[in-house]
Amino acid sequence: MSSKIRHPQIDSHLNSNPEFAAALNTIASLYATCADTSLLRFRQAVEDQIKLNVQSRGRSSSSSDNSWRSAQKELYAGRGAKWMKVLPDTPAFAALFNKVAEFSSMGEDVSNFQELTGNAGFAWIRYSGPRGSEAQPLHAFEVRINGSKTDHPKHILQLTDAEVADLESLNGTPNSLNLETLSPSTPNDTSDDETELPEAVPADEELESDDIPL
Repeated sequence: MSSKIRHPQIDSHLNSNPEFAAALNTIASLYATCADTSLLRFRQAVEDQIKLNVQSRGRSSSSSDNSWRSAQKELYAGRGAKWMKVLPDTPAFAALFNKVAEFSSMGEDVSNFQELTGNAGFAWIRYSGPRGSEAQPLHAFEVRINGSKTDHPKHILQLTDAEVADLESLNGTPNSLNLETLSPSTPNDTSDDETELPEAVPADEELESDDIPL
């Protein structure tokens, strides 16, 4: 009894190619010399090899896409490696504070982030993940205007490969580096040597007789 052809279009494509006939002959020879005589298990083994070695055309673009995404993620892999330093006078710095201004125009309070980064002399952002496409890859970063310990999934800055070239590793988190604490030189703080103390009143035995009130 002949087997039913489930996919006539593919079957026609296979049979029209002389290489397929040669491949079938090779497979038949391999089965004939196989120690396991089960045709079912032999077919399953052939199917396993096809799954391992023949890539689905429907997933080819996705696989390629994942390749560049994985490569980008590797740039920020490691403990604390997602935090990047953004230096002034760089395209990334300009893009960052354009985004901060955008947050401000939407009613967000960005004053603390501006004050802390101004005090430090640079800014910081945290890598979130790849965006864009393989042809135009983008690096997405969280701008944590409300503190580095709080996730900011909606406060995203996207930078190009050229813009991230100017970034430096922060080598830690803003919190561990005390970047979120204003230095003592800030006008809001008063150090001990700036505090005026009242003059000490001399003890009785040190008073001159002329100083004793009558």
